[in-house]
Amino acid sequence: MEIFLNHTSTEQSNLFLRALCAKLKKEFGKCAWQFSPHKDGKTNSIFLGYADIGIGEPIEILIKYKLKGVIDRLIFQNLKNDDTLVKHLASIIDYANNTKPSNRYTLTAKIKTTSVMRDENNGINFANVQGEHFSIYTDNQKSFIRIEVVALDKDDSIFIGLPRIHSIRDFLTVCTNAKISITPSETLQSIPEPDPEFKVDEDWIDGMPFYDGKIRLTSIQVQFIDNIAACVAPYTFLKACAHFYNGQKSWSLNSINEHTLEVATVLYVSALEVASELYESPKGTCSKCGQTKYAIRRRVLDLVEAHMGKNSTGLIDDFYQIRSKYLHAGSALSRNNYAGSVIPQLSPESSSGCYPAVAPLPINLMEFVSYILRSVSTESITG
Repeated sequence: MEIFLNHTSTEQSNLFLRALCAKLKKEFGKCAWQFSPHKDGKTNSIFLGYADIGIGEPIEILIKYKLKGVIDRLIFQNLKNDDTLVKHLASIIDYANNTKPSNRYTLTAKIKTTSVMRDENNGINFANVQGEHFSIYTDNQKSFIRIEVVALDKDDSIFIGLPRIHSIRDFLTVCTNAKISITPSETLQSIPEPDPEFKVDEDWIDGMPFYDGKIRLTSIQVQFIDNIAACVAPYTFLKACAHFYNGQKSWSLNSINEHTLEVATVLYVSALEVASELYESPKGTCSKCGQTKYAIRRRVLDLVEAHMGKNSTGLIDDFYQIRSKYLHAGSALSRNNYAGSVIPQLSPESSSGCYPAVAPLPINLMEFVSYILRSVSTESITG
């Protein structure tokens, strides 16, 4: 069974696949995938896998494309010789090709917030805030995030909503300098009212925005979270926040293991690299091949200077070089041999001339990076 769809964009094709899964599940009671995609560039086809819709043998589903990522034709293979089934599937495909999400769903997750300076929660909770598409609230000394999405069915709401909750979690780590984790939760029947607006210092760097016993978000940060929930926030910036979140997750003062600080450094500096993609790149020409080259390190330092001043570029540049040496040459921040006493050792590669006794904590780096990312997010709202 082969049907021409003639899609024009990846977005259209992906929405169709979501609608197809939802409609198959609704019509047949199940749509369980053995998802094993394989792309054949010679035939411009992608084998998606086997879909079990409860009619016996799973259906093999294949798509053909003219443009990469865009469906031209949909093919159902190994179908039974059953005209009724073929007509039913054709009507499902037609429906999926012409439908849009229209049902509202709510997703809720519990937020656990800790500091990199200690792993205990110690009652760190958020003040109640609310946007058009989300709310963050504290109930019974526990904080929650709740978002609303428009989806095709409940499974589809989780499919599109969970990445948005993860992106909000990542951005919250940037907003707070905290380590934040989330777990799915039931939605309260009655959501607490937002707290009265509280004046928050938007120019803080160290510590956390902790006022009157609660973590406070600025009005601009609330607006940015609303954009994430509505899926209109800059995707490149969200990827930078994801790097920062993973950097936070990789270490704390209570759990410094071998090379965890190097990993954190890599992730923090990489967060700046990704964020710098939002700005024009200094360009030059390679003297050997004549191709345009992009000075990524220069782009990162320009980003730092723009948001923190020239005096801050030195620290970031030091960590940038530490990251490069660790990734490309395996050079660690220390030899991890400190056991209570120091034995000086020379190192021609070290900026100090000696091997560090212990790896330096990336606290200042973390604080500088989060400050810059917060400034970038503010700039995206205010222009």
